[in-house]
Amino acid sequence: MSPALLFCILIAYFALLLGVAWATGRGANNDSFFIGNKSSNWMLVAFGMVGTTLSGATFISVPGAVGADGFGYAQSSSAT
Repeated sequence: MSPALLFCILIAYFALLLGVAWATGRGANNDSFFIGNKSSNWMLVAFGMVGTTLSGATFISVPGAVGADGFGYAQSSSAT
């Protein structure tokens, strides 16, 4: 794939992302963004919190563990 094609795909992706954000957020205010108008299901909130925590732990701790212990950490954690 040429670099120009990859760049065009990246620009199209971000344009689509901005379009979806604009379309879904037209009538939104701070309350709807930060607390979901107090109408979010508890399971949705729980999965969001767990996903956020795991994402942060993954991007910070796993590269450090692989750097310290080698790729044995990645192999043992993916096997379970």
